[in-house]
Amino acid sequence: MHKTLLAFAAALCLCLAPVRAQPGYKPAPANLAAREWFQDARFGLFVHWGVYSVLGDGEWVMNNKKIPIADYEKLPARSPRRQA
Repeated sequence: MHKTLLAFAAALCLCLAPVRAQPGYKPAPANLAAREWFQDARFGLFVHWGVYSVLGDGEWVMNNKKIPIADYEKLPARSPRRQA
């Protein structure tokens, strides 16, 4: 019962909370032109290459494989990305 009531209260708060963009944000003309091009071309790409991808086992690899923090912190040194 408590979980149901809590879930309902949380959903109600989310529905009633105003959702707005940053106040006073006005995109630059170049930004608007770029958006228009992507919208017209119907092209989009999202690439996320996090530290966990070094192991090739998804975002929850540290939790799922029970990797200690000390070992996980060493992963950026193993990254295939070229170091400057």
